Amino acid sequence: MADWYGQGYDNIDDAAAAALMALSYQPHADLQEYIGVLVQDPITGKIYRSGFQTQGSNNTSSWTGYPGGKIIGIAHTHPTEHKGNRYPSTNFSVTDVNQARKIGEPSYVTTPSRAGPNADLKYTPETKDVASKPVPGQEFLAQFPIEEMLQQMARTNPMTAAYLQQKKAGGDLSPIAAAARVTEMLKMPQFDISAATAR
Repeated sequence: MADWYGQGYDNIDDAAAAALMALSYQPHADLQEYIGVLVQDPITGKIYRSGFQTQGSNNTSSWTGYPGGKIIGIAHTHPTEHKGNRYPSTNFSVTDVNQARKIGEPSYVTTPSRAGPNADLKYTPETKDVASKPVPGQEFLAQFPIEEMLQQMARTNPMTAAYLQQKKAGGDLSPIAAAARVTEMLKMPQFDISAATAR
């Protein structure tokens, strides 16, 4: 389970929403495609996400399983600012559709953009037939991944990092306490914000 991320969800759409939130925070996500998988723990049934890879570094032909878990979905980005896009970012490409059909599990996409909010969409395969054209994505309902958003924000925001550290320690979560914690953290000679956000 060392390579699994996220808090563990009971519902695949909720797990996907959290993965898409994390994907949208990847460096240059509006310019470069990232991909990861959704993995189910066979013991608890909880759903986590894998780490992410950039386009071209993934080998989906070898996705038959995941260390200690079962792949039950794909999560990726369609960079809206990339000049080489051959299809609308809200469509699942032929490659996307065929990946989902090959493993028989849903694919999710987010469209990171500097211009506005992301579109989070889903494609559920209903056949194993090879696709020959892109497929429009469908909206899906999921809980807002507030914990994932806070974790991503804490990477660059000391106040959020302090809040999460206080929460983890079971301490006072008031804004005043968080501000005091930020002040204390910034006085440390080797303050490392990543240590404050470690789960």
